[in-house]
Amino acid sequence: CDYNLSLTDLNTSGLVNLEKLFAGNCSISTINLISSNNIIELDVSSNQLTSLNVSNMLNLKQLIFAYNNIASIDLTGLINLTHLVFYDNLLTTLNTSNLNSLKYLACSGNLLSELNVTNLVNLEFINFGNPGLSPVDVNNLINLNSLIFRGGGLQTTLDISNLVNLTNVDIRDTNLIELDASNNPNISFFKIIDDSTIEYVNLICFPIRVYLSLWKSLL
Repeated sequence: CDYNLSLTDLNTSGLVNLEKLFAGNCSISTINLISSNNIIELDVSSNQLTSLNVSNMLNLKQLIFAYNNIASIDLTGLINLTHLVFYDNLLTTLNTSNLNSLKYLACSGNLLSELNVTNLVNLEFINFGNPGLSPVDVNNLINLNSLIFRGGGLQTTLDISNLVNLTNVDIRDTNLIELDASNNPNISFFKIIDDSTIEYVNLICFPIRVYLSLWKSLL
């Protein structure tokens, strides 16, 4: 039921065998999925949701609710979740303590004050950043392939020197002063843009063949 702007209410009562639900780009403001606890993939992005209850979906692997107005969500028990995408919402906290299977996390553009990803050692992709966000330690995410850091925050230094599997780094509009990107032999795309505060970037042992873009705004 994607791209149905006339859809404002979604109720899956009775659909106990439902495994995949794609209801993005609608006008949904209320949703009831309690009966559908076998859902594996759920996409309700680009709606008008202020709340979302997925606590009964223990089989859930992919959860996407980007571009909504959700301020909090309970992910307790979702130990099978591998993809979590909720950028551009109103979340102030995120409990990742039980999300050890997570491989893909996109959470930029929220109201998070802190983000603890130290236990998410299986992460391969992360997109994070918002004003007011405390420094995020990513240097133990040894399986990370792609790192996107956008949208400000309180972080002034970032160390990715331990992330030897990184291939893609995209940093823009942050408050970084120092970046340690040394010892990253597999990087093929590296971009820093709109960062007027950046003063030092360590590229020691950087691969020779790499797309490198460093642009410092003078505005």
